[in-house]
Amino acid sequence: MKKYNSVFTIAVSINHDEHNASDITMEDIMEAVKRRMADVEYDDPMETLVTGPEDTYENEYTQS
Repeated sequence: MKKYNSVFTIAVSINHDEHNASDITMEDIMEAVKRRMADVEYDDPMETLVTGPEDTYENEYTQS
């Protein structure tokens, strides 16, 4: 059986002070992702959470 791998994008928003976003930390990103996931936990993810699939490839191997 063929298997596929698709890429999806989760969008988050982060408030910050520097124009080039250099003041955003990994902790800021993780907290934003956690907030976003909590906001949409019971929503249809294809409508509210992600864009994509951007790329889909056939896997070189199959899994059973």
